[in-house]
Formats: sequence, structure tokens, C-alpha cells
Amino acid sequence: MSSEDAQLQGRIDELNQRLQLSEERLRCLMSLSADGILIVDTAGTIQVANPAAVALFSHLSSTLVGCTFGYPLLAENGVEIDLVQDNGAMRVLEMRGAATTWNEAAAIMISLREITQGAEPKDAAHGLHAQLEQQREREMAELRAANADLERAASLKDEFLATMSHELRTPLNAILSLARILHEQLGSILSARQHQSFDVISESGHHLLEIINDILDLTKVQSGMMTLNIESVPVEQLCTSALHVVRQAAEQKQLELRVAIEPDIVAIQADRLRVKQILLNLLSNAVKFTPDGGAIGLEVRKRPDAGYVDFAVWDTGIGIAHSDLDRLFKPFVQLPSSASHNIPGTGLGLALAAKLARQHGGDISVESRMGEGSRFTLTLPWNADDRLPLPIADVAAEPSKAHSGESQRLILLAEDNE
Repeated sequence: MSSEDAQLQGRIDELNQRLQLSEERLRCLMSLSADGILIVDTAGTIQVANPAAVALFSHLSSTLVGCTFGYPLLAENGVEIDLVQDNGAMRVLEMRGAATTWNEAAAIMISLREITQGAEPKDAAHGLHAQLEQQREREMAELRAANADLERAASLKDEFLATMSHELRTPLNAILSLARILHEQLGSILSARQHQSFDVISESGHHLLEIINDILDLTKVQSGMMTLNIESVPVEQLCTSALHVVRQAAEQKQLELRVAIEPDIVAIQADRLRVKQILLNLLSNAVKFTPDGGAIGLEVRKRPDAGYVDFAVWDTGIGIAHSDLDRLFKPFVQLPSSASHNIPGTGLGLALAAKLARQHGGDISVESRMGEGSRFTLTLPWNADDRLPLPIADVAAEPSKAHSGESQRLILLAEDNE
């Protein structure tokens, strides 16, 4: 987070604290008021009652909070109500009400004053309410302005990252290509140490290229520029392809690979490349964080609620602390672990995977225990095109698919050029 973002976030936290203090001041002033004051929600339930109000209705309840206020809620000009006590005595109260908010919800502040001869009704509660409302409006305006500044800063950051990713990827591809060609041409005269140096150049360059691609994809998703190519994706073929990529790394660590796909799950409507990207991220993490001789697996099952499929990637690895689970899917966050401090990564993979899953209309969940392993579940709809409109280019390319069965689509083309 940049210093500017941190300053804006600090300002928002400060404003939220001031809003909480406003409510605390209101409670304090209500407790000192000689008039009965209630805060009632729009359903008529009493949320707050000061001591004077409790004393007025002591014959009904020792605490008024949670009780129903059985009188008209809004009476800005003041109305008189008769209060009959248990001993038959009659008390006449003047009641006034005004709209307010409490705990960020609409509410009504009601003042109750016993009428005595020769006394003029006072508007202390109304004055207090007006003063607090003005202060609340000022603070809410500052909060909205701070939120707008944060949104602008985030947009500029996404723009910068996308531009820099493009600018870095082009020269990096050239460096990798020239290094490969040079290695091939000089291969016969290079020493073992020089061969190793070329391998380090290639490995480091491709790792950097993966990071740049992840940054570019993440900024595209966050800015709404990522377009999914929805098509029919054979599930077994997709899983086999993803497992093939990580198989060599798993074999080097002598990990057992297990696959279980329910036989009636044949295909889903999704973006083949992006779903494979998600599975590769989950499988690669399972391999990286599972000690030698362990096991990883991929299970594909129907969810009990129709319309969704679960792709579960599990492992017998080091596991994740419960307190760290909420941070897993945040960009650039890597969890501290004595067992994984030498494992490379940027903290972008899971954040990108979660955003791609949500763009499909699905999500990713996780279950884990330290020392016992983890289970990441990618949940996707059977038909992502029911949740994300199919691009017009795809409809035009596949008219038979677009107009088949119950999922027919119609396109209205309005054009003034004959």
C-alpha cells in the first residue's frame, strides 16, 4: 500500500472513530437529560432509553430496550399522551419525534416530557438531535470524499501496473529469446559452470515473466477489462492437462497424485484457459507446500445444490493457520512460515485465482489445519454463460450453439448503414 493510500485509509479510520464517538456523546447527553428520551427503530422497537424514560414507564418494564413503543412515532409538533399507572394515577406527557439514524440504520428520536401547569415545553431533544445530525452529515461528507480519493488512487495504480507490465514484458521476452539462441550456438564450447549460468538466466527470466503476467491479469480483472471466452470445456481433459504440467515437479518430490472425477460430469461452460490457470495455481501450491513423500489430489464432484461443480485440490502439506485464512486471497500477501520461507512466490496467484473464479460466477474456499494439509475448493457454475453474457463475437461464430434448446439468445442489431 502506498503512503498516499495509507494516509487515506487512516483518514477513513479516524472518521469512523469520530462517528462512534458521536453516538457515545449522544448516550452521555441522554443520560443527563431530565426529559425521557427514546431511540426507536422503524418497526417500533425501542433501541435506547435514557434513565428518565425508564422512570416514566417503570410500571411496564424495568428496561425498555426491546419493548414495542405503542404510540405514533413521528410527532414533530408535539402531541399529548395519557399514561395510566398501576395505582390508577394519570400522567400527561408531551411527546415529540424526529427522524435520525442509529447504528447506521433509520430510526426515530422521541422526547417525553411530563406536562405541569405553567411550564412551557422545551425543545432540548430537538436541538440536540439537529446538532448531532449536522455533525454526522459533515463527517459522512468527509468519509465519502476520502472514499472517492481512494477509488481514484486505486484506479491510477491499476493503470500504472498494467502499463508497466506491458513495457517490461516486451524487452524481457527479447532477453529470454536471445539468451536461448546464444546458449544453443555456444553450447559446445561452454563449460559446466557457464551452462549453469545460462540455466539461471532462463529460470529467473521465466519466473519474472510469470510475475509480470500475473500482475497484468490481476489489474485487468480489477479494472473490469478481463473478458472471458466462454465455451464448452471437457472436464476430464482439462484436469489431465493441468495435472500434466505439475506431474514432473510432483515426481521429483515423490508425491502421490490422486484423481477422482464423478463419471456424469462431462463438460462445463467456462473459459478453458482461465479455469486451467486457476487449477494450475492450486495444484502448484499443493506441490510446493507438501513435503517429500506426501500426496496431493484433485477431485471433481457435483454440489448438492444443482447448477454448480466443485474442483477440490487437496494435499498432505504443512497446512495453514486458522488466523491466516482470511489473508490468503489478498494480493501481494505471503504468509509467514518457518517451513516455507525459502519457497518463491509473490502472493499474486491466489488473489488472481479467486477473482477469476468470481468472474465466472463461482468462488474459492479453503479448509486447512497446521501440519495436516489443506483443501482448496473451486466452485464453478455448470453454465457460466448464464451468469456472464456471451460476447457477440462468440455468438456470431457459433449460431447453432447460441440458438439451441432452452438457452436461445436473440440479438437486435440497429445500424443506419445499409
